[in-house]
Amino acid sequence: MDEATVRRHAEHVLREAGVADDRFKEGGEQMLAALARFEGLWPHLQAAWQRMHRTEDEEARRWISDFGYAFIHLLTLRTTPAQRIPYQQAAVAAARALSDSQAEGAHLGNLGNAYRNLGRLEEAIHFYQQALAISREISDRRNEGNWLGNLGNAYAALGWVEKAIGYHEQALAISREIGDRRGEGSDLGNLGIAYKNLGRVEEAIGYHEQALAISREIGDRRGEGSDLGNLGIAYAALGRVEEAIGYHEQALAISREIGDRRGEGNHLVNLGRLYAEIGEPKKGLPLLKASLAIKRETGDRPGEGEALNYLGFAHHRLGNLEE
Repeated sequence: MDEATVRRHAEHVLREAGVADDRFKEGGEQMLAALARFEGLWPHLQAAWQRMHRTEDEEARRWISDFGYAFIHLLTLRTTPAQRIPYQQAAVAAARALSDSQAEGAHLGNLGNAYRNLGRLEEAIHFYQQALAISREISDRRNEGNWLGNLGNAYAALGWVEKAIGYHEQALAISREIGDRRGEGSDLGNLGIAYKNLGRVEEAIGYHEQALAISREIGDRRGEGSDLGNLGIAYAALGRVEEAIGYHEQALAISREIGDRRGEGNHLVNLGRLYAEIGEPKKGLPLLKASLAIKRETGDRPGEGEALNYLGFAHHRLGNLEE
């Protein structure tokens, strides 16, 4: 194909991926069709990225920058964190060359997400802080709230829970101010996780129930699965194991339905751990093994360590001390 045809094709597949991402976010029955459409587009997107990345004119830079966020939800589902880093690094460079501050901030924040998912929390915080500064500089309230929430998640993972709550409360205030229901649900869920980690489990459940109601209201199946899983963790902390298992099973079904492998791995490890803890390690073992395989497949290094830890616990409960 000549260069003009190649570029038209690149623009077409990028635009179609953006449409698929929008339909995926809308939830409902469109989600599976959007996933299937994206699976067909993905090889073409990868080939186009290789071609455009080798070119340094303004049109190619714009394409590379748009690639970094035009279909970020589906890109996150389809790739590992390590695979996303080169795409986001290239997108940051392209946005800077174009003097596009809004896009630069979005790509920096997405780099932060990738590093956080790899467990490299200090690096994630560095990128989130840069993204937050840009969002405030250009008065982008939606992304300001987004990066505040992600900073909260990173600090929570470091064990700085009260600092995390401060960030999540700021994020929640912004989401409500601008009417961002998806963001509001995410912020409520993050607050629930933080309060559970402080041992204030009943308060955590209240936040998770609010988040679940919003996810169902807007048809956010991925968010719904996350909220159900968080409720399962909270009920397990209260010793209400049967309810916890019910929530995790619902969450697992949703993750499998929408092809969310990272979520599937999380729900499997939570179920497997619960079975091991209540004296049914034979039920837990295959779930934990399946979780470990998914953690490795998706490049989730912190999650891999968690799955290995609980696998060891399950083998111990079975008396398999050599395992």
